[in-house]
Parts: sequence; C-alpha cells; structure tokens
Amino acid sequence: MDKLKDIKPSQIINIDFYFYINILIAILIIVIIYYFIKYLINKKKKKLTTYDISSNFLKNMSFDEETKEIVYSFTLHGANCVSKKSQDEYIQIVSELEQYKYKKDVQSISLSTINNMKNFIKVHI
Repeated sequence: MDKLKDIKPSQIINIDFYFYINILIAILIIVIIYYFIKYLINKKKKKLTTYDISSNFLKNMSFDEETKEIVYSFTLHGANCVSKKSQDEYIQIVSELEQYKYKKDVQSISLSTINNMKNFIKVHI
C-alpha cells in the first residue's frame, strides 16, 4: 500500500461552455441569414406559369396585327387560359375563327368577332 501514495483525491473540473455556446449561436445566425437571403432571391424569381404567360399575352394583344397571327395566337393562348365555366364561349369563338385559318389569303376579322374576343379576354381572364 505504500506504493499508492501518488493517488490524489478527486477534484471538481470546471468546463467553460461559453465558447461552444458562442460558436453554436454564430453558426445558427449564419444559417438563418443564408436561408433568409435564399428566400428573398426566390421571391424575386417568381416562376411564371403557362396561364400567367398566356393571360399577359392576351391582355396586351393588339388587334391591329395580321389576321392569321391574331387568330392563331388567340387560339393558342386562349386554350391555356380557358376554364370549365368559359369553355363553351371559347369554343364558340374558336369556331368563328376557323374561317380565317388554314388558308393562304384571308380577309380581315369581322368587328363582331373581335368584340367577342375582347369581351372574352375582359370577362374570363
């Protein structure tokens, strides 16, 4: 037993956790700032749907262009914007526009058809 004299009684060890807590807080702040900046960037880059693109095109559509261009663009973009409620009216307008399609030389669109198209755009889009 004389050989065991070098064993000392247990002591309280003070561990300073403030350093680790500060590092954890700094990492959390960096992560929060990163996701906040990412949110702001994604908010600015709002992805447009086909409905948004088509509705913007139809609202800004000029009826002074060439007849075929008006007819084909209204048919294409109108199909993307049509809802179940307005489908019957859209089909009626497209059937009126059939006489202007698939021909080499066409006459200008009648005023009643243009007014129907404008009314459809105002009411349903």
